Amino acid sequence: MKKADDGDSGEDLRRRVAQLERELAELRKREALLGAIFELAPDAIFVKDLEGRYSLVNPAAARFLDHPVSELVGRTDAEIWGEVDAVREVRAIEREVARKKEPRSYERRGISDGMERVFSSTKVPAINNDGELVAIIGIGREITEWKLAEESLQKHKSELESTIKERTEELESINSMLRQEIAERKRAEQEVRSGQEMLKDIFDNVPIGIYRTTPGGKIVAANPALLRMLGYASFEELTSHSLDSEVYEPDYPRSRFKELLERDGYVIGLESVWTKLDTTKINVRENARAIRGPDGRIEFYEGTVEDITEHRKLERLLEERARAELNGFIVSALPVFASNVPPEVRDRLIANFEERFRKNAWPNFNEEMQRLWGGPGVEDGCREDPALMLEVFLTWISTMLSHFGIKTRIVMDAKVKALEIQSCPWKDEAKENPIFCAICKSMIVSSFGWTCLKGEAKQTASHSTGAGLCRFEFNVVPQK
Repeated sequence: MKKADDGDSGEDLRRRVAQLERELAELRKREALLGAIFELAPDAIFVKDLEGRYSLVNPAAARFLDHPVSELVGRTDAEIWGEVDAVREVRAIEREVARKKEPRSYERRGISDGMERVFSSTKVPAINNDGELVAIIGIGREITEWKLAEESLQKHKSELESTIKERTEELESINSMLRQEIAERKRAEQEVRSGQEMLKDIFDNVPIGIYRTTPGGKIVAANPALLRMLGYASFEELTSHSLDSEVYEPDYPRSRFKELLERDGYVIGLESVWTKLDTTKINVRENARAIRGPDGRIEFYEGTVEDITEHRKLERLLEERARAELNGFIVSALPVFASNVPPEVRDRLIANFEERFRKNAWPNFNEEMQRLWGGPGVEDGCREDPALMLEVFLTWISTMLSHFGIKTRIVMDAKVKALEIQSCPWKDEAKENPIFCAICKSMIVSSFGWTCLKGEAKQTASHSTGAGLCRFEFNVVPQK
């Protein structure tokens, strides 16, 4: 009878061990998924222990804090930066969060790369199942661009006050997407559970949509923010729809997204239009990476999605303002371009316009060039592939001109690299007064000078001389 009992106990033990191994494997699988999400999150995310030491830092946080991960983990703010006012302020906030066990959000200003920048931070207490505080979670992002947009719009609040009030609150959720890495964690079962809980909290509360899909469009994971963004009540309701055939708009073919992932393995800042459950359309910006199996074929797409619909509306308002300002400048300049006005007066007017144009367009020029190029390395591109970098510049200037109602065509053949203006709102007026073509030439030629390309841009045809179109040709000299 004792042997039978021993056999039963052994079988129970084996079943228990097998069950624990399955649970541990599932926990590690979920940790890997949440770790990848942690890696893709565009916000700076870090964890501090109760003594203020950094215990977990993602790459975005390392950039946010301007130190490598290896110099942050295991150290306090005071050990890294010294006992400065900013460190004492942060420590006071974290102590308040720990004492009250409540999250705290705040903004601060600082100087980075010679510019004043604005940062938003949130500190959240991490509490275990026993109600004990075990760590402080921090989430941060730079919101300088949003602040600048807010200040610009407030200058026109007499016309846009009601619109600005609504848009300002919604712009707080906009941020730029960045690729990140996180070290693989190999710990015991309890450590895996603790890490999984922290990452799940991030997955559930991050304000951007996060997903995993198959190449065929089947959704296998989605966070609450994505459900809210698309108007679905539950994950099960969302998975009954295909991302490829029911969410993506036909004008934004998913084939381009798949081509980029197949070729590069990742997509950064891809913009498209998605359809919500109620059939309304939203503009989104998407970051994603391809997950490949042992055979090298893509098994999943993992990515993040931002709803930028309101941002696009804001951009259209700013474009309308830019067109109004340009029209006003042209109208005020018409008398100066009369035939009896000295050339030096005209030249001074154009120089003043170039200065205003640079002031308005320069702040986001480098950012847009990097976005169109596909990431950092713009200067390397000028040296290694100047023709491709010229095409990136022409894409930017073509988009910029479209804000003024000017339609263009880019010519990139073996003999000629050119930008043709095919449709201009001031074509008829340009024949009577050269101010219209002079301003357009000023924008194109001066902005070419902002690039790292070597060469020249010259106008070879103009509406002001009776030509059927305006044409600018670009001669780019290879760099050593």
